[in-house]
Amino acid sequence: MEIEEIVAKNLRTVMAEKNISGVELSRYTGLSESTIHYIKNGNISGIRFNTLQKISECFEVPVDYFFQP
Repeated sequence: MEIEEIVAKNLRTVMAEKNISGVELSRYTGLSESTIHYIKNGNISGIRFNTLQKISECFEVPVDYFFQP
């Protein structure tokens, strides 16, 4: 499994657990809905640390949560 797929899977998991939609996550983080969509579907490469940091702060998880297989 590639890192993009791992990040995508973990993002979908935490979004489902916290019952937060892509639109809500976009609002909370200031990231565009399209960025959230691409990350959630594993269609992004070279994701920036500060992007994951914004998402991790929203969900109150460490950044490395998204890299755990």
